[in-house]
Amino acid sequence: MFNRIVVATLTALTLLSCSPSWSADLTRPQAKAILSKTRVFTSTYNQLSWLPNGYREFAAEGGLTNPEFVKVVAASDEYSPTLTVKMSLTASVDEITGIADAAQQGMKEVFFRWSFVNIPDTLKALVVVGGTGGSIMRLYDDGWRVASGPNLDNDTTPRAPTAAQQRQMEAFREAVRNRQKAKDDSLQDALNRAKVVLGQPGETTTVVAPADGNWVKVAQAVAGHFNVSPTARIYMRTENGDEILAIPGVKRKLMKPQLWLALRSASAEPVEVKVTFEQQPGR
Repeated sequence: MFNRIVVATLTALTLLSCSPSWSADLTRPQAKAILSKTRVFTSTYNQLSWLPNGYREFAAEGGLTNPEFVKVVAASDEYSPTLTVKMSLTASVDEITGIADAAQQGMKEVFFRWSFVNIPDTLKALVVVGGTGGSIMRLYDDGWRVASGPNLDNDTTPRAPTAAQQRQMEAFREAVRNRQKAKDDSLQDALNRAKVVLGQPGETTTVVAPADGNWVKVAQAVAGHFNVSPTARIYMRTENGDEILAIPGVKRKLMKPQLWLALRSASAEPVEVKVTFEQQPGR
């Protein structure tokens, strides 16, 4: 009898020592651990997809003129579905949402939710932060492995901003308005200080368009047309606020009669400009 007890004990110990560490019935913790070791979740990323109105809001909050965005965004483009960030991001499996038998025996379909880790707070309301995914797993003699996938789908559902995000958005928009006002005030001050060159209908004169943000004004007593021929690229600003680029070799005639026209160089060097004053027809 003693011998039978010893044999039975040894048999039980042998079975226990040979039991696999994995379960033949795939569990959610097992599936999450396996997915987390795949290349999709061990790689790093530096591109994020815009939400449907993400770029528009990004631009409204200042885009790359916003110092807070400049800290984290390397590049963005109105026509690109993604933006490039300055840091490396990883993705994580947040939750296994379901496991089902696949069409082939010994295989399982695994469904999950995922998200990016450490997306900057300033971008969370503008970009895709996560989504759903799926994978096929197969049972081998040593356990479960990924047979295909994992495939990730972006969640592009518009999200209502949190209270903190709303405050941030309003602060950024206010900063944009303040920067624009300062720019407009500076421009108006430069126009007010601009040297004025008066001309008569039919007269042609040469003026120098200054650099460094300064302007020169050509003006006539009665609204008329200006023919402008620059020797290098210049900007022309009309009295109604339009700003137009003029290039050498192409004579520009403003079709709408103007009392004055402001000119400045488009580079760091002053530019000579030939201007012909033309009276409005019928006067």
